[in-house]
Amino acid sequence: MNVLANWSYSHWMDESLFTEWWMKNYDEVQGHGRWDSGCQKKWVQILWHRIKHVLNDPDQSASMNQNTIDCIDAVLHAWSLENIKEQWEEPSFVWGLTHGDFHPGQLLANNSNLTDIIVADFEFVGVMGSPAIDLATWNSVIPSNYLEQHEEELVEAYYKSLITAGVSME
Repeated sequence: MNVLANWSYSHWMDESLFTEWWMKNYDEVQGHGRWDSGCQKKWVQILWHRIKHVLNDPDQSASMNQNTIDCIDAVLHAWSLENIKEQWEEPSFVWGLTHGDFHPGQLLANNSNLTDIIVADFEFVGVMGSPAIDLATWNSVIPSNYLEQHEEELVEAYYKSLITAGVSME
């Protein structure tokens, strides 16, 4: 969680990200509107529909925490460019750099020093709102029985690491 928190903190509320043309969401932030949020939402909805089909199939051994399912459903229901822009305009909105696909397979570790970790695959990096989206992605790929036992610990470790890195508790 420390690696994720350090990644999140690296550009916490960093407005210089808005000038980077290569950044996902650059067009929305700059008001150009070229990035098509509707197409991305449709793609995510199709993928989520397929995942739910597998979760509901009694012949599959796949499972997911019901709270996670409910959260994903709520996010997809509320997802619109208008809602995103409205949230961004709130003075209390906290945002930062997000990896966009943060999971254990995106980490490269040094076998002789397991604290020496590199984050890889920046295909989906962007200013996507709360960096906690990466924590949610991480938690979504953790085996459900492990997550059910340790979810609170993981979230608390992320939170404490952010505070240690210098993010304000407010």
